[in-house]
Amino acid sequence: MGRPIKLQLRDGALAKGHSALYDDARTRQPSLAEHVSILSVLALLAGTSEAQYPERDALTRALLAEQQRAPHQLWTSALMLAYTPMVTRLRSRLISTAVDRDELDMLVMEAFLEAVQSYPLAKRRPGHTALYLRQDTQRAVFKLLKLEHRRAEATGELGDEDDVMCLGDVVASESDPEAEAAERDEMAALLRERVGGAVAADALELIERTFVRGESLRDVVVAMHPGVTGAELDAAYQRSKRTRARALKRIQALFPERGELPLLDQSA
Repeated sequence: MGRPIKLQLRDGALAKGHSALYDDARTRQPSLAEHVSILSVLALLAGTSEAQYPERDALTRALLAEQQRAPHQLWTSALMLAYTPMVTRLRSRLISTAVDRDELDMLVMEAFLEAVQSYPLAKRRPGHTALYLRQDTQRAVFKLLKLEHRRAEATGELGDEDDVMCLGDVVASESDPEAEAAERDEMAALLRERVGGAVAADALELIERTFVRGESLRDVVVAMHPGVTGAELDAAYQRSKRTRARALKRIQALFPERGELPLLDQSA
């Protein structure tokens, strides 16, 4: 996201006429009540301290609640500013022949705002709001790109060999490995938190190492059975594959709401 857009968003969040709206929201949102202005909220949301993560999560939910209650430039600008790094990383991994560069910028912003407006606050417990918001945005991007692809295909704007879109691994970011590791850690933490003892530790390890960490199942099996080769290794691989499949079914049952299960790389 370019600097001019960020400045426009900042102007939108800090406009003089928004102070009364913000003060009114503070009477409904306890997390906002602790901040005298939206600038204070943005400063905390820009932080990276792990100790302040619960407060950042609560502030995000408060902004989402206010936007859904009565959509306004104040809330959309604040959320866009707070999640600029996430939106930028997602945009940097997109390639499309159906949509030009400027339109892709707007499409990703549109997808983010769609995710904001439809975020199911009542169904998702606090604690991992940022993770879910990223994933909802990614789903919305795919949906919008598919619509653009169909339109371009119908009008003959795409050739037979056009590579319509390319989105890397949902948590991959070659330009920011620390962000990639943090996102994977957050997904793993969410799974462990929700799964608890419902899945055996060895099965959960298979899920985490392959679907979350991106390792191939065969590589994991080889590492877990040093020195084993041939038919014996193949048998161990098939056992692990069945174990992982059963574990995944149990995990899916723990996330009954559509879109609640973290995006997992199931190509592993």
